[in-house]
Amino acid sequence: MPISENAKAVLERRYLARDEQGQPTETVDGLFRRVRRRWTASALLILSLFALLGCVLYAFSGFTVVNTQFYHFTEVIAFFPLILLGMEDAMGEHPRRGLLALFCGLNTLTNYYFMLSSALLAALYFVFRFFSADWKPRRTWQNVFALIFECGVGCALAGVLLCPAMLFMLSITRTGAGDTSLLTQTYTLGTLLERVRALLMPIESNVVHAYYGDAPSWASTAAYLPVFGLTGAVALFGQKKHRWLKGLLLALAVCSAVPVLCGAFALETNVAYTRWWYGVALMTTLATLTALRDADGRALRRAFIALTALTLLLTVPFLLPEGWQSRMGRVGAALLNRRKGAYADDVFRVFSVCAALLGGGAMLFVLIRKPRFAVTLALVCTVAAAQYAGYILVGDENLLSGGDVAGEGLYTLPEIAEPTLKAAAAPDMAEWQRIDYGKKIRNYGLLRGASSLTAFTSLRSSIVGRFISMAGFGFDESTTVCPPDGGAALRALLSVKAYYRLDDTPVPDGFVYDHDENGVAVYRNPNALPMGFLQTTCTGTYHQRMDSQTTPTVLLAAVTLDDDALAAYQPRMQTLDVGDIPDWQESVARLKQNACDGFDATADGFIAHIDAKEAGILVFTIPFDKGFSATIDGRQADVIPCDVAFMGVWVEPGEHEIVFTYRTRALPLGAALSALAAAAAVRRLWLTHYSAAVTDTAPGLAAARTAYPLALAGYDGMAQELEFDKE
Repeated sequence: MPISENAKAVLERRYLARDEQGQPTETVDGLFRRVRRRWTASALLILSLFALLGCVLYAFSGFTVVNTQFYHFTEVIAFFPLILLGMEDAMGEHPRRGLLALFCGLNTLTNYYFMLSSALLAALYFVFRFFSADWKPRRTWQNVFALIFECGVGCALAGVLLCPAMLFMLSITRTGAGDTSLLTQTYTLGTLLERVRALLMPIESNVVHAYYGDAPSWASTAAYLPVFGLTGAVALFGQKKHRWLKGLLLALAVCSAVPVLCGAFALETNVAYTRWWYGVALMTTLATLTALRDADGRALRRAFIALTALTLLLTVPFLLPEGWQSRMGRVGAALLNRRKGAYADDVFRVFSVCAALLGGGAMLFVLIRKPRFAVTLALVCTVAAAQYAGYILVGDENLLSGGDVAGEGLYTLPEIAEPTLKAAAAPDMAEWQRIDYGKKIRNYGLLRGASSLTAFTSLRSSIVGRFISMAGFGFDESTTVCPPDGGAALRALLSVKAYYRLDDTPVPDGFVYDHDENGVAVYRNPNALPMGFLQTTCTGTYHQRMDSQTTPTVLLAAVTLDDDALAAYQPRMQTLDVGDIPDWQESVARLKQNACDGFDATADGFIAHIDAKEAGILVFTIPFDKGFSATIDGRQADVIPCDVAFMGVWVEPGEHEIVFTYRTRALPLGAALSALAAAAAVRRLWLTHYSAAVTDTAPGLAAARTAYPLALAGYDGMAQELEFDKE
């Protein structure tokens, strides 16, 4: 920058650093360098404090804290911002290609379930950001298509996982469960008030989240910090700038209030999940930081006063006894009339109010004093820590005591966790067969490394769904599968050899006490069949008329085949007389005489051995999948779908070794897609960072010589030193 002589004289007299004798110790150029260094350091410090403040607000959002129990929900919290960062890099002043593709691939690989909501959130962000002023120079159709291409490449990077997963999802039953008519659904007044309250109050307890009124959702709508966080976001609307961000926040608010729009982020399942609220937390955090950076005191004060008053108003019903709900009018009743309130515990109510006041106090400090970011950050961290500690220690007794929610979900009870992990199978129970246990712990089999009938599973194939429905299995929202009480014939059919009594539920019929394992009673099923048994009698579509009582009995008496298999194998087998079905115990005794004498699981299937006394279909009670192939004594054999959901092979009399091998369908296609996408992403990164546009110095040298005819141009220290024209 050119400096006049007068200005230079003023700088030399007033601003240059001097020694003890008053003589200048620096030049004017040195003065500017010193100011630049200090300004840069100060700016970086402020930016770092803003970044830390944003990290605390985002990391301690209600969504994050609630899902510390459903921990794989937190993956998207960490990786979703990278998608927006990739967009900003691609559309910035100095665009960089390729990063968006890598970030999209990372999100898809880590959790493709959340990638759907991330894609919709990113699309909304792009639409509103596209019309912002700082993106205007790059607002071209070429760049739009470039971003779409990178997103496609990113999803293709995860093809090795995505293709098999999508193929499987085409056959699942859960997406069609329940009422899917979200177009006709509306939120009640209580639900809407809950969402407003959740934005102002601390995180609700684990018993009931703000998402539902009556059941845990693992999708909290709680804000990142009571009062403090929302104050900044609301204050943003008092400013004339940042229209794109305000429009985005309004769009997210509308989506949260309309079930069909809310459900779009979860592929319009039967429930309008708010599991996409990590995006709301991120955008409101951005809005808060933007408002604090602009330091518009008037807008912040107005927002703070309004939200504090609203917080106190919504807090009153939670502090009053439930008997007051009839006196509170419609609003008070809507907030109080819940099966189990999120703030049902008196201690937690008091804690929640105190936490809200602490959050408000942090914002009040910002308003009263000039923003001192270090102190503000310390206050925010304190409130966030107190909020999280209250959730764990006060509001969620289930985490400490192993109550219903924690015990019935993915977690084990403290009193049996240690014995479970230390327990070792008895020597005579080492054979690979299924176990069963009470309904208190759904995934006990995973702890033991054994197959089980009871499990928490989000997805299941249609054939498995058909079988468990016919066999009388219980489930809720298609996530938890548990066998019926009693069910001796069913457990014999499915090779359930041991029952672990983990709670006070009655032991199923047919089991007898065997031994204790570190305080856990183990019962043996003498009727359990081996994992593979030979059937010489068949039936056709009889299973279509079976109910939960007759299904196991019929499947024990004869193998059930579809039309194609029936036409191929019925001539070589006996046919079941539907009027002459034997008792299930007779069938078990007969099948044990002609069953596998060895069964071993392998890394990609299983190996079975049998000495067949006659020809028939060797049935394995393992769910049928087209990815299975089979060999008998080294020769290829057809895999026969049978017994509604299982599979088998035809064997002749004699000793045989049967090997089943599983190959994931669509995996080669997915791997090829990932390889092509990886090549495209690497090429794009190369073109961005190391292409001729960057490394070819000829254009730059030509431009330098044109601008400075008398100069000697060089680059990277590899040519002559630049000596620009003094003119």
